[in-house]
Amino acid sequence: MSEILSGLGQARAMLLYVLEYGRGVIPPVLLAGVIYLAVSTLRNWKRGLRVPPVRKGVMLLFVCYCAGMAALTLTPPNLWFVLEDGLRWGLWPEPEWWARLLGQGGFDFEPALASLLLGRESFRGWSDVIDVWNILLFVPMGFLPPLLWRKLASWRGFALGVGISLGIELLQPIIGRSCDIDDLLANAAGAAIGLGLCLLLGWLIPGFVAKAREKARPAQHAPAEGGTTGA
Repeated sequence: MSEILSGLGQARAMLLYVLEYGRGVIPPVLLAGVIYLAVSTLRNWKRGLRVPPVRKGVMLLFVCYCAGMAALTLTPPNLWFVLEDGLRWGLWPEPEWWARLLGQGGFDFEPALASLLLGRESFRGWSDVIDVWNILLFVPMGFLPPLLWRKLASWRGFALGVGISLGIELLQPIIGRSCDIDDLLANAAGAAIGLGLCLLLGWLIPGFVAKAREKARPAQHAPAEGGTTGA
């Protein structure tokens, strides 16, 4: 019972941390969504195209997700808390603080599971082996692109997710974060889960998937096959 309560306490603490840390990504997510809607609406209006509502909604979700993920993974640690303190209370860090962030990251190429098996680390919980947050973070990356583009509903969608995760990990040491093999493995697992969910959705509700992949059509004509892809 004590182990269960301890696990629930850890899960609650992690959830509160994610919610607190996630507050910082709301502004860039909203900004990306507004910019996408404005640019895509103007572009399609000039071209005389009408984007199906389902596709436009899924594309908006994908754009907002990408903006949020970039804000979480490609910015210095605690940047959003620093900006919030600065904007609300005028508590800006010294210039040296910003300089120390750059290039202070590290590399960890030994998986946590290997460290546990080799006795280099003690087992403190499943979080030592399975990074749930990094798995969940990349489920949409495995789910949304194949939902929007049929060609990615295969190993290509999984390869895209792994490639994006690898790119993020290689860039993170430059901004004071670490390149961690566990993060890459967890992201790959998340992309695989997302791809599987997309394929399952296509089997259960093929009509919805077809609408998400539907091409833009001339606004003045009745719906017909063909057209130019719009977003």
